[in-house]
Amino acid sequence: MTDPRIVNFVRQSLSQGYDATTIKNHLLEQGFRDAEISAAMNEVYNVTEVKHVHHLSPVLLIILGIFVVALVAVGVYLWSTPEKNLLDLSLDGIQTAVESGKEIVFTSKISNLGSVKRSDVTMRYELVDKKQNLITFKEETLAVETSSSSTVKLQIPARTNPGSYILKGIAKYNGKVASASLPVTVSLGSKAASCYDGIKNQDEKGIDCGGSCQNLNCCHNGFSDSPLGEEGVDCGGPCNPCTTECDSCNDNNPCTEDVCGSQTNFLCSHQQLTPCCGNALCEDGEKGSCETDCPTSGDPFAGLSEGQILDKIKGIIASDPALAESYCQKYLTSVYKDQCFVNLATNTQDDSYCRSIADQRTRDLCYIELSKSTGKYDSCGKITNDVSRDSCYFNYASTTKDFSICDAILTEAIKRSCDTLKQISDLQQAS
Repeated sequence: MTDPRIVNFVRQSLSQGYDATTIKNHLLEQGFRDAEISAAMNEVYNVTEVKHVHHLSPVLLIILGIFVVALVAVGVYLWSTPEKNLLDLSLDGIQTAVESGKEIVFTSKISNLGSVKRSDVTMRYELVDKKQNLITFKEETLAVETSSSSTVKLQIPARTNPGSYILKGIAKYNGKVASASLPVTVSLGSKAASCYDGIKNQDEKGIDCGGSCQNLNCCHNGFSDSPLGEEGVDCGGPCNPCTTECDSCNDNNPCTEDVCGSQTNFLCSHQQLTPCCGNALCEDGEKGSCETDCPTSGDPFAGLSEGQILDKIKGIIASDPALAESYCQKYLTSVYKDQCFVNLATNTQDDSYCRSIADQRTRDLCYIELSKSTGKYDSCGKITNDVSRDSCYFNYASTTKDFSICDAILTEAIKRSCDTLKQISDLQQAS
């Protein structure tokens, strides 16, 4: 007795244009026996076996030979014709023009034309730019019998640049692959107002100060709030009087003379003094009078490795940071010199030393370490790498419990972690 499932599948596939060879091969791949398939084929084609004995004339034999050759040629053509893809995928846009950070919404429809039972289909959706660089992706597995249609949402990363992109859908099962694509347009997302956006908004009295912001003193916000009467950045009006450079011209360097006044147009000038004991240079007139610059033994670090010199210099930072800085410049190279400036910045809590660091990664690390040692987030804003800067903000928030800084974090994963810590802190305070 023939299997009605196979008979129905054969009839359906024939009506859709598939040839007998393709149908039979597909059924064999699905685990059906050759005898079952042949029986179903015979029933569909209503084939019965009839035996006849013919006496053929020579002319008829020639005609039959030509027919056989033609039949073989047709068979070879059919055998070499690629099997039709039995998996079909289409994408239809619902919301494909969105701001960065929002979701695109589309319909994914997949048809499984070549199976008589349910199949697990692996779906992958990719958002790529015009150069095929991957922006984001989403994967899922669907159980499909004949067809399946679903609404899919794909999150666009918040830092995605505005422009045109391509959504690619890829469906796979049993070695079969189907694909489809859809154009996507991303525009620049609008940021939520915060106390760290450099804009006077919300209930702020000045820029990022007052109102609900943690910084209530607008005279220390780093901006010139003219509506409040300020005449310059954090000076004038309700703040301290605005001053010239002459009021803070001392660079604390014993080897310079600080000059400021009408002769310099009230701009601070530091004129080098020569000779100067303490600049790590043995100059004329210092021998015998300046052991620091002209030691009797010659090189003060003779016989020491750069690592040992680094430790020696670290020991004199507290008593003479200017001398330590000169030693960093003169006796150290590469990574040792950069680390020497990190030591100077963290020990003096002066981030100006970080600017002397050549390696960008070490320079960012200098600002991070300075933020840790001072308990302030100001240095974090000078970090060039986005992830490092956001990590610096996160470390400040987790240490000081000041979670208002979470609004300044741009990296999604770090911001989520910061927001989670804030929620935990709020729960602990409420309990």
